[in-house]
Amino acid sequence: MFDPLLEESPWVQEKVAEGKAKGLAEGKLESMRGVILKIIQNRFPALSAAAEKRVEGMKQIKALDTLVDQLMQASNESEARVALKLPLGV
Repeated sequence: MFDPLLEESPWVQEKVAEGKAKGLAEGKLESMRGVILKIIQNRFPALSAAAEKRVEGMKQIKALDTLVDQLMQASNESEARVALKLPLGV
């Protein structure tokens, strides 16, 4: 068991809260990346490998959310390529 003084410490509670928040944010990033890759695999499979590399480096939830919207609205592979910012031939 932990020492009750340690458990009640504001500093310890703050660090625990920071760890939880960081874990939740990382989980959301991974989830958003998974959604994007699933959209690509189902709608534009030729872009799967390039999309995986592109999405892997994305670290902002807002940017990933915007990308989901753009991919859902893309009517063809060219529009998906533009949303992913992939050059032609990739």
